[in-house]
Amino acid sequence: MALRDALLGWEAVGRVEFPDGSYCTGTLIETDVVLTAAHCLFDAARGQAAFEPAAIRFRAGPRNDEAVAERGVAATAVDPGFAPAAPVSPDRVRHDMALLRLDAPIPAATAAPFPVAVLPPGRSDVAVVSFAAGREAALSIERSCHVKGRAAGLYAFDCDVSFGSSGAPVFDTSARRARIVSIISAGNPDAALPQAYGMELAASIATLRRALAAAEGGAGIAANTLVRGGETRAGGAKFMAPGTP
Repeated sequence: MALRDALLGWEAVGRVEFPDGSYCTGTLIETDVVLTAAHCLFDAARGQAAFEPAAIRFRAGPRNDEAVAERGVAATAVDPGFAPAAPVSPDRVRHDMALLRLDAPIPAATAAPFPVAVLPPGRSDVAVVSFAAGREAALSIERSCHVKGRAAGLYAFDCDVSFGSSGAPVFDTSARRARIVSIISAGNPDAALPQAYGMELAASIATLRRALAAAEGGAGIAANTLVRGGETRAGGAKFMAPGTP
């Protein structure tokens, strides 16, 4: 099966890869903008210093050694409300999002960006697309998992996530084109029942875009901040794994 046939419709989901060999999941929301988790952008081996944007790569729709497109990163920005030095908490999960500006656009005909939207009230069915530990060579799609709780800008899901799922898009697939309603920030892959946590995105995207514009204007990511969590397992997959957020 050709690579594009295997990925059809999900090409915009890819791996955000870091120079220490770690990775997270990220998704195109514009032809040159990737959405991922903020905690992914910090390097545990260097005292949780921020990775330089130029050292980060985004591979759209990778499968084994192939990808539909690959780009470098020109700028990064985290949500201004993200507190990287703080322990894992509901507020930290709420703001655990980042944008990456690619060094060149990926044509929509190659990997069509996904829109960000609000999950309609009362809807609980969602889908998660990610690259997780043990299945990092190819995209994994959980087409039906559920919102188990929703309050104060946070979601709890019963989606099956693991290391590498940080930043994975959570989709509402009820419309003609799937829409991103959250990304995975943390979870407990060892729980008897799957547990995952994310945030409402739509209200924060405008603020996050302004943060990216500021980074491109020279402010950059706060490279002197610290981050806790963002654990890495064998294979380089990143994840925050608290008992509860």
